[in-house]
Amino acid sequence: MRTDEFRTWLEHSYRTPRDGRLATRSITRLVSTVQRVEQGLGNLDEHWRRDRAHDAMARLTFKRADAEYGRSPRHGIPIEGDPLTGTASLKRAAAIYFEFRRTRP
Repeated sequence: MRTDEFRTWLEHSYRTPRDGRLATRSITRLVSTVQRVEQGLGNLDEHWRRDRAHDAMARLTFKRADAEYGRSPRHGIPIEGDPLTGTASLKRAAAIYFEFRRTRP
């Protein structure tokens, strides 16, 4: 993970649809979440190089029906609380990192 470049991109280039720029605390939380994803799935830059992160994003997909049928998320990243919302948070953070990779090859 290109942590320093990612943090700088978040500070200067990334904009949320609703609020615009992220607060410093939100950036720190987002970087930390992406690091958790990387610890669970392996090097995210390698995922990007291999298949533009399709496999990683598929492993971070967990639907309400999956939870209702008693399935566990496929990513194996520990989540405290609801696995549905926890996995959605991990997936959103990863998606932002991969957006960074699209704009900063």
